[in-house]
Amino acid sequence: MAYFDLSNSNFQKNKSRRAKIWGISLISVCALVLIFALTNIVPIVKNFLLGVFGLSIYPLSIIALIVGIALVNNKKYVMPFKYVLYLATVSLVVLMLVNIIVLGNPNNSFADYLIMTYNYKFTGGGLFAGVLLAPFLKTIGLAGTII
Repeated sequence: MAYFDLSNSNFQKNKSRRAKIWGISLISVCALVLIFALTNIVPIVKNFLLGVFGLSIYPLSIIALIVGIALVNNKKYVMPFKYVLYLATVSLVVLMLVNIIVLGNPNNSFADYLIMTYNYKFTGGGLFAGVLLAPFLKTIGLAGTII
């Protein structure tokens, strides 16, 4: 005869196991990303990572590595959603400001600006920040974008 286990212990074990699997996966992916981004083992992967994410690939992968370690150790970081949203917004604005400082205000088309952000590897946010930044540069100019 079938019955329901209302003790919730089975659910907690599965949840803990799932978190450990996610943590181990996150640690392995972030370790590979850091190895590829720091070394020149596979230059194509390094160029891709620096082109798409710029120099922000290093702190992003280190933060994700720390989150993976916390998941494996069953640790929780409880933060209000407003705080996480504020940190993400400030980080994105700083990445875009670094892109402006490094690349300046080129008088190129949208596609040429994106190609330039991808090819110049040492921008703050790479192509990711360039896609968000280019419309502001084209519509309100350099001074308006900085403000």
